[in-house]
Amino acid sequence: MTGKQVTLQLGHGSMSGIVQDIDDQGCLLLASDGKILHINSGEVTKVNFA
Repeated sequence: MTGKQVTLQLGHGSMSGIVQDIDDQGCLLLASDGKILHINSGEVTKVNFA
């Protein structure tokens, strides 16, 4: 899914961004609002494959 736009459902709501990678600890690296976020839990609810 690297490079794909995704929407994640998190405990406090949802967020969208572009998948960058998975780090050494298993966190999803997500580019969102000009930042790289390390996401350690949540559910991918939408993937834009276009």
